[in-house]
Amino acid sequence: TGTIVFTYAYNIIRNTESAFIENILTHLYGPMRKNSRREQLRMKKQDSVEAGAAVCCLAEPVEAELLVSKDGSKPKNPTRIRISGDRGVMVVEFFCKAAKPLSAKFTRNDDTLWNDDCVEVVIADSLKTSARLYHFIVNVNNAVYDAQNGNPAWNCPNFKSTVVQNPEGFYVKMEIPVSEFHLDNVFRMNVGREQISDKEITSWTKAPNGFSIPADMKPVSYTPGQTLAAERTGNKDGKLFITQVPLFTRIYPDSTPQPEAKELKDIRITLPGNDLEIVQIVFFNTTDENYVFRIEPELRSENGDIFSFSELFNWRAVTGEVFAEIESSLNQANLITVPGGENKVLLLKAKTDRTPGTYKWSFEIVPVNVSMEKRKVHVTATVLPLVMDEAEMPPCYGYGPYSFSWAWDKRQLYWSQLKPYHFNYVMAAEPHGAILAEKGKLTISDDLSLYIQDESFLSANVKGWLYGYGVVSRFKDKMKQAGIEKPFGDPDMLALFDKWCANWARALKSADVDFSRFTVPLQDEPRTNHLPELISAAEILKKYGFQVSSNFATWSTVDDIRHFAPYLHTAIPWETMVTSRDSADEIKQILKQNCSQIMPYLCSRSGNFSPLQSYFRFRGIRTFLLGGDGIVLWAVNSWSNNDYRSDEEKKLNGAFLIHHGDERGFVPTLRLEAFREAVEDLYYLKLAEKSSSPAVKALIAPEKLNEVMIKDDPAVTAAWHEELIRALTDISREKND
Repeated sequence: TGTIVFTYAYNIIRNTESAFIENILTHLYGPMRKNSRREQLRMKKQDSVEAGAAVCCLAEPVEAELLVSKDGSKPKNPTRIRISGDRGVMVVEFFCKAAKPLSAKFTRNDDTLWNDDCVEVVIADSLKTSARLYHFIVNVNNAVYDAQNGNPAWNCPNFKSTVVQNPEGFYVKMEIPVSEFHLDNVFRMNVGREQISDKEITSWTKAPNGFSIPADMKPVSYTPGQTLAAERTGNKDGKLFITQVPLFTRIYPDSTPQPEAKELKDIRITLPGNDLEIVQIVFFNTTDENYVFRIEPELRSENGDIFSFSELFNWRAVTGEVFAEIESSLNQANLITVPGGENKVLLLKAKTDRTPGTYKWSFEIVPVNVSMEKRKVHVTATVLPLVMDEAEMPPCYGYGPYSFSWAWDKRQLYWSQLKPYHFNYVMAAEPHGAILAEKGKLTISDDLSLYIQDESFLSANVKGWLYGYGVVSRFKDKMKQAGIEKPFGDPDMLALFDKWCANWARALKSADVDFSRFTVPLQDEPRTNHLPELISAAEILKKYGFQVSSNFATWSTVDDIRHFAPYLHTAIPWETMVTSRDSADEIKQILKQNCSQIMPYLCSRSGNFSPLQSYFRFRGIRTFLLGGDGIVLWAVNSWSNNDYRSDEEKKLNGAFLIHHGDERGFVPTLRLEAFREAVEDLYYLKLAEKSSSPAVKALIAPEKLNEVMIKDDPAVTAAWHEELIRALTDISREKND
């Protein structure tokens, strides 16, 4: 019997449907397993700690006291909330007590109201991680911030708010038209308050990662008696569904296809020459089984060089959210794995410098570990008679890449690898080694070799560079090392700074470095009291031919900018300062009158999990609308720790666009792809600005661009982009004719 079993057990590798073998093995070893390992584990352990938990019912008014968000403790500034209303209009009332005077700086809607004393309501339209989020903030001036999926360009129709200040604090009433949000029967929400004067943040539920993280919100329903069902990761009646999803739709493990989604059979791509276009393909697996597929390209086609594949791996943000984000080329076998009850994202990329025309190609999705029909997908790429000129790309800078954390020996490799993503400005190191700090004194070296590092490589490989975060800050660090207590503005210190700059300029000129290719930042996010010494430093640097730059932070005032801007070649204002602040128009005018370049920046630790469209992709559109020349984002890579960490300690991880890799270079992310598209949007918008075509002008009109951003739909954004490049193509044809 043993021989028979061995022989036929070997044969089952080739013949998986064998009743004979099944009967023999059942007789010897018992019934075969009829459910998956995942199903067996479910029998032993509940799927979710929330399963069976009661849902807060909103059918009757609900009252509660807010808790300190970080740890759930009792706050110093009590807040009682009352939630009433119905499925049509939700009414949220805040009764806020304040121990200190209220902060009330902002009066303009969609400004940074969280920097004032304010209250917030965040609603997730379902229990899914991929739920659509509606965020409302009202400050004590009754200014309103409303955002959909993190996009403040969206405005909620029929939203109403009332604010009344009183001796104990203030009262806020929000009337939210939730009937327009198409909420699931059970959805999530959180209510919070920011007491700026006491630096206290409170919320309805404990929310250490912020009010807008779905996992930290309270499940609610207008239907009495609801409980949370166990979250099943898959089921025996599930299926595999493969479809094309608009690029930059964030895919979570529990994402599901849209009702109108169609099984993937054909893909159409439109692209200018030298431009990269990406198609996002999602494998939705609602079964319990793990599937393995081989992506088999049409090898005999002469058009195969146009296309390439990569896949996205799930990444866990410090908030606990998990989504497809880390991008990698396919392995040598072109195999991808689709876990049971989860999803897998495959990216098809197209880029070419071929002549305009239509190019056809195909690939097959071949099952490896399951009996299933293979699928053939036909691809048609239309290459337009419009060529993206890399030399004309707008300036793009990402405060990096840093080399002093996990990439000490990879700086030049990272610089080269960033070029396809249009990061044409990079961070270089100022010659701080030429400042020798000894006890009680600084010595400026006359050895010009200490002032030259990567300039030869930079000159040959990038469009421009910035020297660190600030030469004044670096010089002050050296003063501190030497124990010098004099201010930077002391004549002796300025004389040493002057000598350092003079030697640096001599060294760069001897190396034939073009001074128009770089700028020298003075200090990161300066405050008002820093300006006199920064202006002194700027005058010295400009004397030796250096171009000077500085950023302006949230606390920079109009007077600061008016006073400082005349000394700057490149101004890097915080984006909100020139978009939604009351003084935005005045600041833009000052910068345009004084500075050669304006490159707005965003800087947020939460950038890692911010919306792909509003935080990254729309940067190009917003920069165009405000009249900017380029885009800046903090930061390319992590400066403080290994950014593959997955823990709840946000202070260990700064916002970043890449993961550190090995000797082959960094590992990109979908965020990086979205930011690349933002730079390309700005390029095409500036190209379109030169056109007199009515069709082109309509596509770049502020009303049209704001409409695209307000809809915040990746499909709408993609359609606008294609319409724009086709309109630009028509102009190109007319010129050639």
